[in-house]
Amino acid sequence: MKKSLLLGLSTLALIGTATVSHARMNDNSWYVGAGASWIGTNETNKLSLETDQNDTGISKIGLEDKSAFGGTLLVGYNVSDNTFVDFGYGFDSTSAKGSKLIYDDNAESTDTTATLGRLHTYSLGFGVNKELTHSLDVYLKFSALFSQFNIENKTVDIVNTAQDGHASTKKWAWGWAPTIGLSKDLGNCLTIKADYSYQMYGRIKQGMDTNPGAETALTLNKIKPRYHVVGITITKSF
Repeated sequence: MKKSLLLGLSTLALIGTATVSHARMNDNSWYVGAGASWIGTNETNKLSLETDQNDTGISKIGLEDKSAFGGTLLVGYNVSDNTFVDFGYGFDSTSAKGSKLIYDDNAESTDTTATLGRLHTYSLGFGVNKELTHSLDVYLKFSALFSQFNIENKTVDIVNTAQDGHASTKKWAWGWAPTIGLSKDLGNCLTIKADYSYQMYGRIKQGMDTNPGAETALTLNKIKPRYHVVGITITKSF
């Protein structure tokens, strides 16, 4: 989190120190934009592994999250001189992965690997901005998120490879995100925005069998994805 905050504040400061002045864009205008982002995760996700062979019970597996890069496309509307709404589509390569050896009563083991990744995100945001200088605004935005996650579970039986299994599923989940950023008017109806958002999702509930009749199944009742996102977006108004 400290890394993402530092990167976000540095980006905002660079844009905020720009000295070129331009006329403001007209209000009541539509705009389109494209951007890139750096995404960090909170490293707190856990999975439940339910095993039904030889009374091994339920085990926990922690996920090691990896930072990633993503992209965003958006369409927005400047409602007034200090309010706006936008609809966005985002994609990224974030992933969280963990593995664990599970031993049964016969001292045999199964190597289980679980992976959670985010594929697509749709957002609807409402924001307010305040003028700092002739060409620079600060803004706050609140967005509703609807994202698709990919979930995979693989098992490798150390002794009996015939029991190896694999399962995957996709799950949609709702989330929300507060955002703070700076917007710099570049002239010619172009604007550059830099912002930081904290994206939060509710608990994901999705179970699946690695292999019907095999020893391991996966449940996701401990998953609450969280993301720190630092982004830069170029928009053009019409």
